[in-house]
Amino acid sequence: TEFETGAQNSPGSQIQAGNTAIDHLALLTKAADTLPSAGSAGGVIGSYIAGKAGTLTTAGQASTAKYNAETANFAKEMVRYLTGGEGTIADRAGIMETLSPTLTTEARKAVIGGYVDQMNEKKAELQSRWHNAMGPMVPDFPTISSTAQKSLGTISQWASPQTQGSDAGGAPAPGAQPASTGLQPGGSTVINGITIKRLN
Repeated sequence: TEFETGAQNSPGSQIQAGNTAIDHLALLTKAADTLPSAGSAGGVIGSYIAGKAGTLTTAGQASTAKYNAETANFAKEMVRYLTGGEGTIADRAGIMETLSPTLTTEARKAVIGGYVDQMNEKKAELQSRWHNAMGPMVPDFPTISSTAQKSLGTISQWASPQTQGSDAGGAPAPGAQPASTGLQPGGSTVINGITIKRLN
């Protein structure tokens, strides 16, 4: 079926992208913990989007570069998951902007919570498509890989209790609040001053 193939724009390719996005998001949360804080001994981080250089130690530069790399990886796969295609440079840049390394930890957790909500909505959409094709009595299609399940545990542990919504595997994250984004396709919301736009 189209769920079991990796053809471009197929549900199967979207599911693969979703699992990869989850794995990168887990790595992103780990990288976030190593970011230097503004005003700390590690130096002041300059504006990420404007490209203004701050004064960072070598360790601070390395940790920020690693975080930015994981943010780019996540953005690439998240666009594929939500849209079924490669999207545009602007789509990927938009996601990266919302996850700037200059965010406070609380703001970053809120933004990631919004993306987890979008993943849940996409998962439900794909399951509905599966049952429309195969019938309501057929078991759900396994959209979350075992590796991604472990990554979800990492994300939930890192984000709890501030992250809103539930994890992309369908179970509420420990201490999570009800999903709050509920964005319609093309819609946007602002969390802690950061605009999140739904692509699909």
